[in-house]
Amino acid sequence: MGRDTSDFVSASIGGDPHHAILESPPQLSPSATVADALALIRSRLDCSLDSRTPEESTVLTASIIPLDSGCVLVTENHRLLGIITERDLVRLSLQEGHLETILLSQVMTAPVLGLQRSEFTNIFVALNLMKRQKIRHLPILEPDGFPSGLATISSLRRQLGHGFFLRFRLVHEIMTLQVVTVSPHDSLAVAVQRLCNRLIGSVVVVDPASPSDSPVALGILAEGDVLQLRTLGLDFSLVTVGDVMSTPHLLLHPEDTLGRAHELMSRLHVKHLMVTNSDGSLAGIVSEGDLVSMLDPIDLYGITEILQQQVQTLREARDHLLSHRRLDLEMAFQKSEFRLVYQPQLQLSDSSIRSSEALLRRHSPKHGTIPPAEFIPLAEQTDFICDLGKWALEQACRQTAEWNQQSKRDLSTAVNVSSIQLQRSDFVSQTLDALERTGLEGRLLKLELTESALVENITIAADIFLELQSHGIQIAIDDFGTGYASLAYLQHFSFDILKLDASFISGFDRKPKNQAIVKNVIELAQTLHFQVVAEGVESTAELELLRQLGCHVVQGYLISRPLEVVDWSGFWQHPHAADQGNGRAVSSTASGGIHMASP
Repeated sequence: MGRDTSDFVSASIGGDPHHAILESPPQLSPSATVADALALIRSRLDCSLDSRTPEESTVLTASIIPLDSGCVLVTENHRLLGIITERDLVRLSLQEGHLETILLSQVMTAPVLGLQRSEFTNIFVALNLMKRQKIRHLPILEPDGFPSGLATISSLRRQLGHGFFLRFRLVHEIMTLQVVTVSPHDSLAVAVQRLCNRLIGSVVVVDPASPSDSPVALGILAEGDVLQLRTLGLDFSLVTVGDVMSTPHLLLHPEDTLGRAHELMSRLHVKHLMVTNSDGSLAGIVSEGDLVSMLDPIDLYGITEILQQQVQTLREARDHLLSHRRLDLEMAFQKSEFRLVYQPQLQLSDSSIRSSEALLRRHSPKHGTIPPAEFIPLAEQTDFICDLGKWALEQACRQTAEWNQQSKRDLSTAVNVSSIQLQRSDFVSQTLDALERTGLEGRLLKLELTESALVENITIAADIFLELQSHGIQIAIDDFGTGYASLAYLQHFSFDILKLDASFISGFDRKPKNQAIVKNVIELAQTLHFQVVAEGVESTAELELLRQLGCHVVQGYLISRPLEVVDWSGFWQHPHAADQGNGRAVSSTASGGIHMASP
């Protein structure tokens, strides 16, 4: 099941070097102007912004997306004549009003060091060549000398895949302590002048009110940011640094590993990261050049030689263990140890039961009742969750269709979906097949996903949701408020139902802070036309307060415990007494008790 050890070695020390080549780099003729170069950068920037994922749109500001190549090649008649880099263009950007008259032939760096594509066989060779020549861009040439590709420090770093080795080194070992800073009140022209004078890639913006010996970092301004702002035609003397600086969502600390620095640079598409102390004061700055320069290929090969056998041993042990655990789950499934129970949901508008949530349970003759918190993660680790989830979906649809046929009612059911299921290309077709086989209408099926499932599938989930909803199926986000960035998801996904986590509801009639949170979430959901379901309702005080706040549906032991299929017949007839035998009597509500929905 695991990759061969040689794959680990290859991935750890760079793999195929040609994957580090940026194809079709930006090119202009020597008669083009600096203004033309900036316009070309702008056009490529627009493409970069259009290709961002929803996640990148959330965590990145417009000024943090870098130009992919970091330079423009100057060519004529299929020959490479020169190069003009981000740093060159930043320096030239201070010459307001004259960029249309400056030819690239006047300002380009020439001659240019290039490497034949056939000679580009090792990433470390390319890195060492660039270090010795003190360059950040290496054109990749065809046999006729035409530059068809480009290698950069950034593209080589991304291809190295050396994050594992960086785990053993700390940020404070390589960070730059002497940081060039500016105030947010300084003009952009002042910041650009400091970049040019010091020949550096970024300046850090600090709070002018903080002590000079421990300034508080507010943001960062890099070369790429300056170029993007210049393409917008801004007057640098009239714009302050505070208006355009990038405010990082994540910062490094001196004791963080360089592996974390590498991961953040790759995820946020940046070349510089600020390092701050625990009190927020500026400690230093780390660049991707720092990360690359501390890597020695001999060290990497040596560490790999020592670790590769251990890695292979661990993989074999993991594969054996997962295979054994999957077999255990499959045998339990064959022995019918899994079943579904159904927890009723109360519609507050008329105190009727119109829906339920299907919940997986497992009982082993040998081990007794096994909580879902134990067998669900195991099923996800072994991918058995796909088989189990498919079975649960069809069982829930069939049971609900049977109840509706018997009672002549429209009861709907909610089924939980794992992130592993969502990643399957046939998930939508399997869902539609289950509806067709059981005869349940799509409008009576609700699929519940947790926020963690959305984190792992943010780029594909939106399209899947729309396709399911086109068949009437409703989508619910479960455990809302306990995940990573709940409000951000509401911008990207088309939900029908928002389920408030029980942690907000428990005793919230006595917790003003929780009341405020629940009130605001309900108001937001109403504005966005979502239905709100509150989980974990266990007291009449909680229920009545939720009713007053405009909640639509409640679920919890106050209404009923999760019921076995055989208990539902009694619940149809006497829902108010369904839990009396369990020590929980459901009180009448303000609207006159609980009843089943009419046909």
